[in-house]
Amino acid sequence: GCFYGCARLTQAPKIPNGVKDMRDCFSSCAKLTYVPEIPATIENIDRCFTDCISLTQAPKLQDGFKAGLSECFAGCTSLTEVPEIPATVTAMSECFKGCTSLTQAPVIPSSVTNMKQCFSGCKITQAPVIPNSVTDMSYCFDSCRSLIQAPVISEGVIDMSGCFWACTNLSQAPVIPKTVRYMISCFESCEKITTVTLKCPYNPIQISNPNLWSGQKYAFENAFKNCKGLGNGSIKVPADQLQTYRLNGDKMGLESYFGRYKFVAE
Repeated sequence: GCFYGCARLTQAPKIPNGVKDMRDCFSSCAKLTYVPEIPATIENIDRCFTDCISLTQAPKLQDGFKAGLSECFAGCTSLTEVPEIPATVTAMSECFKGCTSLTQAPVIPSSVTNMKQCFSGCKITQAPVIPNSVTDMSYCFDSCRSLIQAPVISEGVIDMSGCFWACTNLSQAPVIPKTVRYMISCFESCEKITTVTLKCPYNPIQISNPNLWSGQKYAFENAFKNCKGLGNGSIKVPADQLQTYRLNGDKMGLESYFGRYKFVAE
């Protein structure tokens, strides 16, 4: 937190090689507009530029950079250019959350495993390719209201809770792979989607999820709540899971009795 909240700082100093910890370093520096290259020696850069609302271009990350980028640029509301993500980064949770001027996502390297809330609230229109290494996509594109093209979801993703919540311009849902175990509010309020294919079995468990505001929820609770474009026969599921999905349609946000007939065997 070396320069935390320095309200008048406009340019960051050169970061010397050998520095290892930049947690909260420039957080809330509201007038910061320039940051030099970040050295590869950094081991922790969490929340480094959080709420730097004047920063339009993120700094370059040196080759060999290995630190996670959790909340690194969260709340940088003027950010329009992001760095190339090095091939050694594994965590990008909340990295660009609330970057409301960001319209283009960076390439996600095959080392990344955690993308929780990565682009939440951004204005991207096209999602990046999701590598096979990713397991957590919870709330990844939450409230990306300009998103019109979803990514292919790779085998290996486990948590998709809230992934496309309130993506109100998304018209085509991706195929949900068989590895997915959690889908709480995954497509909630995606009013334009008309078809969905689920390869995964229904998960009946209740969980206490730190992403949730209160209490326990079913693993697939409200997955399709307020999805007004889904009609009868619009949700394809594995044939051996059809009756299970129909019996639990109300939990998934298909409120009326007849909502169960939106499920059909693939």
